[in-house]
Amino acid sequence: MIQAISRVLAVFITISSIAFLTFSILQVWWFDAFPNYRAMASELKEASFDYTPGENPTYSSKLVLTGENISTSPLLAKTLLDAYKKVTAEKNAALQAIQEPPITADAYLQIVAQDKAAVEKTYNNQHQELAQIQSFIQQKTQEAAEINNQTMAKRKEAELRRQDVFRQHEQLDELKVERQRLSDLQNQVRDMIMRVEGNLIRLENRNQQLIDQSS
Repeated sequence: MIQAISRVLAVFITISSIAFLTFSILQVWWFDAFPNYRAMASELKEASFDYTPGENPTYSSKLVLTGENISTSPLLAKTLLDAYKKVTAEKNAALQAIQEPPITADAYLQIVAQDKAAVEKTYNNQHQELAQIQSFIQQKTQEAAEINNQTMAKRKEAELRRQDVFRQHEQLDELKVERQRLSDLQNQVRDMIMRVEGNLIRLENRNQQLIDQSS
């Protein structure tokens, strides 16, 4: 379907280019036979023309699509001719771009293979990161258990030494800080796990897509 459209566009642009080239070759008698240059300029939709009055009036032209200046001349015929030549060159360039061969199946498969290798590498790196996070979680879990044991021991000690109220308050404050630190640490770990799991899910989906495309 795309190749058919490209061929139709190529034929259309070729015909237009031939018309513009014919105009360029026959410019001498063409301008003598058709002196209404303003009407001809209005028919060239790809370019716009401006008139600058004064002691030495000039005509200028530029491409409508890009705004690129084409030429400036005291003669509208010269400015119009330059505009036709420029538009012809632009259409020839577009025709050449359309006629370039499309990407082959082998090249596409090579791109998919490179993309798949990159995804697999990232996937493996994420697995290694997850293993490190799991080790980190295990370490922090042990620390949390130790903190919890210390907390229980300190609570028992505080109960046995009720007469030392000031020291008990200090110990309780320390325990609150430790528990808050543990809670913050657990929240950080949960966020890390959720982020890594989300990355793994996306990578697995992308890997499956690449496998489906390769097959």
